[in-house]
Amino acid sequence: MFQLHKASNVSLQIMKYIFIILSLSALTCCNSTNNFKEYSPIFLIDNKMIAIPDSLTEQHSRNIQFVFKYYDVDFKIQDNKVFYKGDINKELMWNYTLKANDAEWLTSQ
Repeated sequence: MFQLHKASNVSLQIMKYIFIILSLSALTCCNSTNNFKEYSPIFLIDNKMIAIPDSLTEQHSRNIQFVFKYYDVDFKIQDNKVFYKGDINKELMWNYTLKANDAEWLTSQ
């Protein structure tokens, strides 16, 4: 009888750990799929790429939305701010900012 009780406790512990692992995996998965980051225009200042959050104008917001659509970047608008999904390095984001500020590029697309 003691062996049966001990085996039952071990099975219960294993099930508990499996439940915890599955729960953490689900939370991690759901969190990463909803991971939007606020867009800030990137400028080259003293040979350094610097994000300047308060520089987003209405026109630039429309333009960066066009650029994001062109490059299939998932984004959303919330409280007049642009949020994008995924990991975009600073150099690529600078390139997107340049395109959003380039009237010739915007009209040629």
